[in-house]
Amino acid sequence: MAEIRKAEALGAAESAALTRLLTEVVADGSSIGFLAETPAEAVAAFWQQTAQKLGPGHHIWLAEEQGEAVGSIQLAQAGMPNSRHRGEILKLMVSPRFRRRGIAAQLLREAVQFAGARELTLLVLDTEEGSSGSAFYESQGWQRSGVIPDFATDTAGRLITTVVFWRRV
Repeated sequence: MAEIRKAEALGAAESAALTRLLTEVVADGSSIGFLAETPAEAVAAFWQQTAQKLGPGHHIWLAEEQGEAVGSIQLAQAGMPNSRHRGEILKLMVSPRFRRRGIAAQLLREAVQFAGARELTLLVLDTEEGSSGSAFYESQGWQRSGVIPDFATDTAGRLITTVVFWRRV
């Protein structure tokens, strides 16, 4: 089993590891906001921006095996006064080399438990309809809210339908 740890900050080594992980996941076809031809520098800049967001309203966990980052998940708490009870799961990803070992479930469980401890009562997320991610969230008890056609693109730039999920904590 992977070791899951909450990162309070992202140093250079962690940012580099997450850049490699995200690049590997996108190369495998996972639609998580990036196109296949995204330069490594742009991915690294994304992690630098994410590092600046970390704090009371934005959290990240890393799954590691033998010192290698093999997975990650983020939780962003809504910031407006009328929505501080909810959060959004972002960028759940596991290296294709480490899939089917329960790492995604570990990461998701950790983020949901943390959300509950922070008194968040509702979580949302979105993923590509018909993807392995969609089947995974359903298997974890998340409820489908609906679908949005042409909401995002896949890694090749083709428009795809996104499904929105929610879960009470």
